[in-house]
Amino acid sequence: MATKKSIRRDATSDELPLVNQSQERRETIKGSNTKGRDKEESATYVKVGKDELLVFLLNVRDKLVEGVATPIYGMAAIKCLMGLDELYGIIDEEVRELARDIWLRLENAGLQLKRPPLLFT
Repeated sequence: MATKKSIRRDATSDELPLVNQSQERRETIKGSNTKGRDKEESATYVKVGKDELLVFLLNVRDKLVEGVATPIYGMAAIKCLMGLDELYGIIDEEVRELARDIWLRLENAGLQLKRPPLLFT
């Protein structure tokens, strides 16, 4: 009868061993951290134009109106919008109006939010 220490999965399997991972595997996991990397190496940046942003915000608003998406989905979309590097270059009154509409829907859903000056001034 095999002991727990000797139970391992096949090395070609995608699954991790159940118990007692080998020292090599532990070192591989430790070495795969991204701590020493620059932000540019570890993150993926996507250029977004005004048209793509409008389509995205319309999609989010429609899902919130239909009740298909939860308010946290809208909050994640606004967070994504506010985190864009080129936001000041592509935001205009139409984008502001859509984002403001989503924000007000989130407030009406019960989220306690502080209004961002970029959208409400």
